[in-house]
Amino acid sequence: MGILRDRRSICDLGRDYRSSHPEENDADRLLGLISANPPVSEPALRTALNRQQQREFARHQTVVLRGWVLSRTEARQCALYSLLYA
Repeated sequence: MGILRDRRSICDLGRDYRSSHPEENDADRLLGLISANPPVSEPALRTALNRQQQREFARHQTVVLRGWVLSRTEARQCALYSLLYA
């Protein structure tokens, strides 16, 4: 997600994802899907999320939103952001 730094773009992607996946339109559900057992430190969390995203790309677990190809985890992060900070 490093390339996505514009708050509006992230919120737009998140809204699109939530619209196309209404079963995930809930902050608690998204948190659980992003990381069921989050590491206790921020560096460990970043590492875990990066590995998860790499696995998803390798397994073709991606979504296309507004021309961006995102891992499911990246899309869920956008969705969570759009719920919490829109």
